Amino acid sequence: MKLYVSDIELTQYRNFSNIHLELTPGLSIISGNNGEGKTNLLESLYLISIGKSFRARNDFELIRHRSSDQVNKFVPQTTIHGVTKFDDEKNNIVIALPFDNNQSKEIKLNGIHISASQLVGKTPTVLFTAHDMDIVLGSPGKRRQFLDILISQVNQEYLIKLQKYQQILTQRNSLLKAIRDHQSSEDELIYWNTELIELGKFIINKREDIIKLIHREVQKIHSEFSPTEKLSFQYIPSVSIENFEETLNSTLRQQIVMGITDIGPHRDNVLIHINEISAYSFSSRGQAKNIVLSLRLSEAKIIQSTINVQPILLLDDILSELDEFRRKKIIEKMHVYNQSIVTTPEPDLIDATYANNIIHLKNGEIIKQ
Repeated sequence: MKLYVSDIELTQYRNFSNIHLELTPGLSIISGNNGEGKTNLLESLYLISIGKSFRARNDFELIRHRSSDQVNKFVPQTTIHGVTKFDDEKNNIVIALPFDNNQSKEIKLNGIHISASQLVGKTPTVLFTAHDMDIVLGSPGKRRQFLDILISQVNQEYLIKLQKYQQILTQRNSLLKAIRDHQSSEDELIYWNTELIELGKFIINKREDIIKLIHREVQKIHSEFSPTEKLSFQYIPSVSIENFEETLNSTLRQQIVMGITDIGPHRDNVLIHINEISAYSFSSRGQAKNIVLSLRLSEAKIIQSTINVQPILLLDDILSELDEFRRKKIIEKMHVYNQSIVTTPEPDLIDATYANNIIHLKNGEIIKQ
């Protein structure tokens, strides 16, 4: 099924006062010098898909700063308004950010209030950024995050249970500290343990399932980037499903002393190997780039095969970091998707025959489309 973003309008967002951009299916190039707002624009497209920024620590960072002469004047609320089209269906997504950092953002889908978690999966998106290298070279948390975003876009139940697990984990850790400080009893852990184990088993199962799909898809894609290297993935849970309850109970004294739950899916890892050698420890930057490009493309294929919808591909200024072979390969792969959007300060890096739309930004304004 064909999905694409047809319009995006930003008001008081980042460096944009007000901007309205019309988009078409196919490959769109957003060009401009550094600091002109290319990544900000791509971020807004990701925001209407996932409900949160891929780089801001909080929503307050997304609000355009007022100039000194605006302090006592009315300034419109920061809003992101996206229109998506999906075959014969049209969706209006509006995200409004409050002036007060202590308040939550407001999300509406076709005029109806929804939560950020309810937005996930409505406009499936795959994002490529330079920070993707962290999936290979960074902490286990980066690899868990990659899995969680992928699964959440194709399985709403997973996202709901993942969020509940995180809430249970926070409550249980607080209780462990209270028990350590003689302010609560161990009997109070019974409920939280039951919930943690049930949700944890579900999360581990779903992650193991998606790893099998990734392993299958990524092999084929990675061989095109690096024919002589065999890529493999292995999910390493911190505790087996069969022994979850027993291990949780047998290590209770240690958990109370530390005040944290040190086993469960929040401590799991994914091992990536090239020719049976750890990519985390020994891969070159070139090899790591091949892995993350293959991972993102396999993510797109898994989303499409699972929910029968082609995701929108977003590439944030990574082409200049790739050699000519990788650039051509990634553009060829992107071109088969219904909509791909690329930011770059060097539009000449892309063969113009692939581009359906070229947008030039300067000083937070569209100067040419």
